[in-house]
Amino acid sequence: SASLVGSEMCIRDSNIALGEYRSDYKEFTKEPRFIQSSFAYGLGYNYTLYGGGIFSEDYKQSTLGLGKYFENFGAFSFDSSFSSAELDNNTVKDGQAYRVMYSKIFSPTDTAFNLAGYKYQSSGYYDFNDFQYVNNGLDFYNQKSRLSVSLSQPLGDELGAFYLSASDDKYWNNGSGYNVCLLYTSPSPRD
Repeated sequence: SASLVGSEMCIRDSNIALGEYRSDYKEFTKEPRFIQSSFAYGLGYNYTLYGGGIFSEDYKQSTLGLGKYFENFGAFSFDSSFSSAELDNNTVKDGQAYRVMYSKIFSPTDTAFNLAGYKYQSSGYYDFNDFQYVNNGLDFYNQKSRLSVSLSQPLGDELGAFYLSASDDKYWNNGSGYNVCLLYTSPSPRD
């Protein structure tokens, strides 16, 4: 839902979804039901308060953040997430994560640039997908930090678009990894 309030435009948006986790891995014997929620509230002066969460029988995660749009510089945001996961051995793992993001679309080429940094404050933080690996007894390495960057460039209706993304991940077991992806999408066929 969206509404206009007073002389400033304040957009309110909220969503609630119910679901059941599904995986293609045959090792996943547990597929829990969950509720996912999100909201965004325009505070005026180009600020947005946002958040949400995922809740299932053995897992809870909530996020709260604030974003600011600057007409000439792009958008910045910061959020904090807290998770609590109950493992099969009845131990509870709690953790917190922080994320900082920057986005900018450059005119007139419509080049989109995104940069995000993630810091996981403890090895007890799991996102919902990561928790499914642990909950199903599969090996999993908790992330310690992540830096990701992406660039997309539309080439026009006749040529498609290019996408470039890269990420660098650090894990609590001192491991690390990186990923680079270059993708071209062809234009949609015309009737």
